[in-house]
Amino acid sequence: EMKPVDTLEFKMFVKRFNDTYQNSLLKEQKDLLSNYIVSFSDNGLGLKVYLNEEIGRLKKAVDAEIVEKPNSAFTENFKKVR
Repeated sequence: EMKPVDTLEFKMFVKRFNDTYQNSLLKEQKDLLSNYIVSFSDNGLGLKVYLNEEIGRLKKAVDAEIVEKPNSAFTENFKKVR
């Protein structure tokens, strides 16, 4: 059973988190965390939609990398991921 968190505790946590990670996380990482945190309010539906879209974006990025750098040492590994 989850204990309720009061507003002050939550605000302090968010402030500490933002102070620590505001310059070190990529936009995609911040979006993932935001969707995960909010997912408790909609039984994870928003997170599932976000992850489905993100997987599509990542597949396109991998395909583009394979096309742009066909002689790259990573090409075989990219093909395995695809």
